[in-house]
Amino acid sequence: MVRMMIRAAGLAIAAVPVAALAQGAPAQLEWTVRESPSSCSVSGQPDGGFLFLAINAEGGSIWRVHHPDMTIAQGDVVPGVLEVDGAALAFEARGARTSDGTPGFTAAATETVRAALGTGGEVTIRLEGGPPIAMGLAGLPSALTAMTNCAAKLKPRDPATIPVVRARALSFPSITRSDLPTAGATARVVAFRLGVAPDGSVSGCTIVESSGAPALDARVCEMLEEGAQFEPARNATGDAVADTFQSRLKF
Repeated sequence: MVRMMIRAAGLAIAAVPVAALAQGAPAQLEWTVRESPSSCSVSGQPDGGFLFLAINAEGGSIWRVHHPDMTIAQGDVVPGVLEVDGAALAFEARGARTSDGTPGFTAAATETVRAALGTGGEVTIRLEGGPPIAMGLAGLPSALTAMTNCAAKLKPRDPATIPVVRARALSFPSITRSDLPTAGATARVVAFRLGVAPDGSVSGCTIVESSGAPALDARVCEMLEEGAQFEPARNATGDAVADTFQSRLKF
């Protein structure tokens, strides 16, 4: 079982899958663009990894990548290089983990980085001390265009409501295949977004990528709403504010 914990600002109100066939490749890549009142994002699973990129209403942008071959430790800050079309772009990576320990990083997504990812070809990510990670990004350009167009329509938020320190999971329920009604499932993954209240409780659960079995999706949300607890997000003055926490569960 692999649970991929990915954070994103805002509650998704729309999700648009964008699929593209990599030239000469038998498998189709699908990128999903999501919009919310406070952010727009795109995500996909290229070459055994997971890539997430988001822009918020205030113009801030991050990208996050997880891959089982990465070796960066959670919380470590190391130099990284994004290689594409013969160019090498330096960035600073902060180590992150999924709930099952799959390594990865988060970093600022500058316009230069977004342009490099938007070429749609193969990129290589090199983090200091780790192996090179190659990913094919066919179809990502159109998804990034959709995300950018979405972000242009966002309205800046009240600063008092903006999380500066994001909600952090204190406890998370263990969910195994035996806990779920798998009949009718067409995929062995379900993605969800949790609303996190200012007191750290789960205020809601939204399925953003269905397993194909409504009963299974509902059970995942039920278990998360009952068993997850968070350290609440804080705004710039230290007050607790609402936040969201996004994750993917493989079963």
